[in-house]
Amino acid sequence: MTEVVARASSEPRLFSQMLAAFGLMAVLLGSVGIYGLVNQDVSQRLPEFSIRIALGATRRQVLRAALAHSLLPSLLGIGAGALLSAYVTRGLTGLLFGISPVDGATFVVVPLLLLAVALAASYVPARRAADADPATVLR
Repeated sequence: MTEVVARASSEPRLFSQMLAAFGLMAVLLGSVGIYGLVNQDVSQRLPEFSIRIALGATRRQVLRAALAHSLLPSLLGIGAGALLSAYVTRGLTGLLFGISPVDGATFVVVPLLLLAVALAASYVPARRAADADPATVLR
């Protein structure tokens, strides 16, 4: 009987594993994209950050300004995605087994995970902006 159950559930298990792999690849591609965009933005704004440092701003203030500027679009995207996914789950009710369409844990954990990915991807370029030497950049 165990073999019959395993054979019957092998196709849905394969689909769910493939879906999880594609989701992980999407998060990885998204984090690389966020890193690229933030890196380009910080590179263009490096003279501005250097002037701020030269005029007395602390490195922490520059880091906070760079992170805030880069995380705002991520926060807006995460919020829009959460609203859209809450709307789309109505159509997925027949495909979900054992969980409700609006699972509270999923709607809390996934946005927090995406925010952590966006923060990690934004931190390295923002740190580079905060550590820039104003004299070298402004030359």
